[in-house]
Amino acid sequence: MSSPVLTICLFVVALTVVSAVPPGVTPEVCQSKDNEVYYKCDLEACFKTCQHLKTPPPCPSIAAGCFSPACICKGGYLRNAEGKCVPENQCGNFCLKFEEYTSCELEHCYKTCEHLKTPPACPSISSYCYKPACICKEGTLRNSGGLCVPPEEC
Repeated sequence: MSSPVLTICLFVVALTVVSAVPPGVTPEVCQSKDNEVYYKCDLEACFKTCQHLKTPPPCPSIAAGCFSPACICKGGYLRNAEGKCVPENQCGNFCLKFEEYTSCELEHCYKTCEHLKTPPACPSISSYCYKPACICKEGTLRNSGGLCVPPEEC
């Protein structure tokens, strides 16, 4: 007697799971797009667009039951304003005056005007780094307002 009830319950659960996945987003669809990969959950990746390089979003915590598949740009690529995945360095000029783009902020010492008197301790760089940023160009320092300026303007 419990067998038909169990079968019906399993059918309802399976139907719920299948209907929660949007149609059309499959690994094959993502593979057919340039520089995109399939993720079973669209919340699995941070820094998805070129704009996120300038204003990074907080990385989401992923729920165990996340059923929102998506095509996301593969590592080293970001979605531009036209919706295409492009290499990070082709995102356009979003850095401010005296700044330059780097794909790994930790590869450089972060120097501020306060460091004119006391040089900073440079960070150790891990073999895996994915924190793109705009850093001050060589010969400039970041002031208390967050802008890169020549040392004489500190």
